[in-house]
Amino acid sequence: MNNNDERDAFYLTETKTLTSTEALNFTLRRPSGQVNLVATDLTSLPSDFDFSNITVKVNFTEVPAGFNALTGEISAERTVIDPVSFSVPVDFPTAGETPADEARASFDYIFANVGTDYTLLNFTYEFQNNGTTISTGGYDNLRILQNYKTNLTGALLTDGVDITVNIDPILSDPDDTGEDPDPDPDPTPDPSGPQIGDFYYSDGTYSATLDESKTVIGLIFYLGDPAQDDAALKAEHPECTNGLVMSIIEHNDIWQANANVYMLAIDVYRQMMLSEYPSLLGGTTGWEEGSTLNEMLGYSHTYVMERYTANPSFSDKPIDIFTSLVAFRESNPAPAGTSDWYIPSAKEVFTFIVGEYDDNIIDYLEGTNDRARLLNERLAQVSGADELKIDQSYFMYSSTEVSDDYSYGADQIYGVQSDSGMVLSKSKVAPALYRFILAF
Repeated sequence: MNNNDERDAFYLTETKTLTSTEALNFTLRRPSGQVNLVATDLTSLPSDFDFSNITVKVNFTEVPAGFNALTGEISAERTVIDPVSFSVPVDFPTAGETPADEARASFDYIFANVGTDYTLLNFTYEFQNNGTTISTGGYDNLRILQNYKTNLTGALLTDGVDITVNIDPILSDPDDTGEDPDPDPDPTPDPSGPQIGDFYYSDGTYSATLDESKTVIGLIFYLGDPAQDDAALKAEHPECTNGLVMSIIEHNDIWQANANVYMLAIDVYRQMMLSEYPSLLGGTTGWEEGSTLNEMLGYSHTYVMERYTANPSFSDKPIDIFTSLVAFRESNPAPAGTSDWYIPSAKEVFTFIVGEYDDNIIDYLEGTNDRARLLNERLAQVSGADELKIDQSYFMYSSTEVSDDYSYGADQIYGVQSDSGMVLSKSKVAPALYRFILAF
């Protein structure tokens, strides 16, 4: 059955010569990863909904059938986990208790590879209310790792299910000291210029300590040439050489309504009308030739959206996140000498969550959000500012699309998990968080 902590286990293989006086200390490790199914729609149900009648069952296929404790390797043989009975959800509210925004419905321990070599499996779930099925769904090629927790989060009980997957290194880590990571990834910045985390004001100035006589519009989250990948930004705003600013205001909405019906990537318009601008496509794997997943291109991406929106041929297919940007620009004018606000690319979102990263961000699995934690320390000082969701798994939209394939991927957009920095894709019609940025 699901939700059974008796399936949790630890192992250790050690060769040691014993003496009568030596104290022995060993650190055990889990041979499995933990898979959690988390519902985010409990508060959308009627206030008198009785959760005590809800049960859940999760089935898995392609599950490693065994584990070798001597070598630390899983077996090549695969099996099926098909519980014969339904289980009571783990963290659902009891009678009279107010539902939380997120609640874990199910957990299981699955043998998994160690390191970054994913173990892939498939799963399906079914929720029942008093024995009647009310919701079903599933996910293929779910990635799990030994000693890590994989969270599958979505509106599981209601319509419009869109599952987000993130992997957190929080089960147990033999090398974990128990201390929080250094919240300041740039401990010795140049004191004569802008610093990461500086308050950025409506008059275009910035400071390390809050000036309450001025209006804070953002925080500096990146230092360096913001146009290093973006020729249009460099040509149109050569004065912007210092870095990037993240807005203090957070939005929660869809990227484009009916994108799953249109199945038309915005990059298709760029290919036809603005081919001199860089691609919006990150690719389905993030490693394809021509992928722009690891480039700071939000300015050019936003310009393509602007031209697309102005084209009468696409007036019936508006981009909701761009419409939101237009309204934001009107109510929050950017200072002179800046690029104006724009929709960040996946690389730019990743940077204000994690920080600088030289490798391909699609492979980031360290599970840290150090830059976001630093920014939150500053956001907490600003009245009316929205803090980043650093301790909960929230998807943050970018301007980087996945694919232009109308049969698969054209309705997908890349984003970054706020708590782990993991780069994932999501349907454009699913609500998610986003922020606008500017170059200065």
